[in-house]
Amino acid sequence: MNREADAAFGLVGDLDVCEGLGGNEGALALGVGEVEDTVGGGKGLVNLGRELAFGHVDVETELTRVVADADEDLHDDSLLVNVVTPIICAADVGGVCEYCVMSEIQVRLRSRSADWWRLPELNANQRAVVDAARSGDVIARGAPSSGRSTCALAVFEEAASQGRSALILAPDRTRADVLTPRAQALGPDVVRPVRTPASFAYQVVATWRTQRDVPLEGVELVTGAAQDQMLAEALESGEAPWPEDIGPQMRAMPAFRAELRNLVARAGEAGMDAAALSEAGARFGRPEWQGAGAIIAALEEGPEHSPEYPQTLRVDLSRIQALAAELIDEWEEEAPSRGVQAPCPVPDVVIVDDLQDCTPSTLRLLEACRDAGARIVAFSDSDVAVAGYRGGEPHLDRRLASLLGVEIVELGQVYDVSRAVRELARQACARIAQSGSPARREAGVSEDAPQGLLVTHLGATPSQMGALIARALRAHHCTTASAFRSRSSSCAARRWLPKPAVTWRAAACPSREAVAPLTLQHSRPRACCWTW
Repeated sequence: MNREADAAFGLVGDLDVCEGLGGNEGALALGVGEVEDTVGGGKGLVNLGRELAFGHVDVETELTRVVADADEDLHDDSLLVNVVTPIICAADVGGVCEYCVMSEIQVRLRSRSADWWRLPELNANQRAVVDAARSGDVIARGAPSSGRSTCALAVFEEAASQGRSALILAPDRTRADVLTPRAQALGPDVVRPVRTPASFAYQVVATWRTQRDVPLEGVELVTGAAQDQMLAEALESGEAPWPEDIGPQMRAMPAFRAELRNLVARAGEAGMDAAALSEAGARFGRPEWQGAGAIIAALEEGPEHSPEYPQTLRVDLSRIQALAAELIDEWEEEAPSRGVQAPCPVPDVVIVDDLQDCTPSTLRLLEACRDAGARIVAFSDSDVAVAGYRGGEPHLDRRLASLLGVEIVELGQVYDVSRAVRELARQACARIAQSGSPARREAGVSEDAPQGLLVTHLGATPSQMGALIARALRAHHCTTASAFRSRSSSCAARRWLPKPAVTWRAAACPSREAVAPLTLQHSRPRACCWTW
């Protein structure tokens, strides 16, 4: 079985077809998330926009209905008509269909069993967390593979089965896409069961503006190039108290705008407005913060940034959670006078997975949800935090526990990990600063866990790293007669993938890029490891 294709299609079930994009005529996107992210653009997009649940629906009939509703006309010789239809029909009847598109893209789909979405049996610690979440707020810590996401889904399933509204929050779209298929199967009547905090905040703001007697225009998130353009205009036209060493030439550099954009985003995530950032600059002797405060005032203050602005409301991504929290706080009192007809879109239960990669503004959003009557259930492990570069706070669980007035509980035992890998993780985590109980670091594996073998080498260059991995793959293939497809490797970043891949092919090791390759936040790949 092709695990990537199976995970992308069997777990997700979203079928998106793109034709004529970026020179890849007839590219078939089987990934999760937005198709634009997968193929690098939206021109010529044919998005079926509907979930195909294999094994549960008549796929051929469903596809015909979806095609009839498609925005784009489909030609008789299109990929959808000639390739996708046979593939999904074969998958629907439990078969396996392989197809090669343009001799480069290999597609292999295999339907899952009817109960693929069911959760495993919970152990005592996991069951205690789920039981506690029935009546109160819960914050749980657990090591990797201790069942944090499983418990989050279990809490969601129980709430949905009892008729309560529930929502799972994941720090980013990648993790939200992983959880969505199973959550949708566990709560089939729930619309968008998994969101990012920013997506949920966007829903709150959009509901406030559009679900009223006289609807206002929509909400536009300002990110990337649009924000860079706004910063450039503010730097040219605005008067800001920049220090002498930050002259006009430096302020005109793209690198300076990138640093300024990061500072503005971090201030927004911390809930600091223009006045607060300027005050902090004066207090700590950072005149550049005072200059940035003046830029924030030009960008974020004024009637056009009010939630009551009649035209399109442009909101920075780092500040939309704080805005949503403010609206939730005043919904009950202000909504009737503003003509807002919809109830506050806060669910009965808000479940947060991987809290360690959320930002302080998420804490403010959760506080508003708690005050609105929602129960908060959060899972975290600060040892595996990877989002500090974009404002993530690894120890946010302690702040949330203090806010909610609850104690942090531990999930305990680790599953699906060999003893060698678990020991490596324990040694690595011992070098990380710790707050609170270190119990999760001492969690053991199950009695029947394999011993495993862990081999680690250092490579001075990506080519050396690729050669080391290729040698290990060839040796294991020759001595155990195992298929190459059962082995996997990861690189520090997507840009480093081509270099080891060339080395692997030269060593007669078949290689291909995964559907969603894992990337780690490191500047250079200096080490590699593999396990059997």
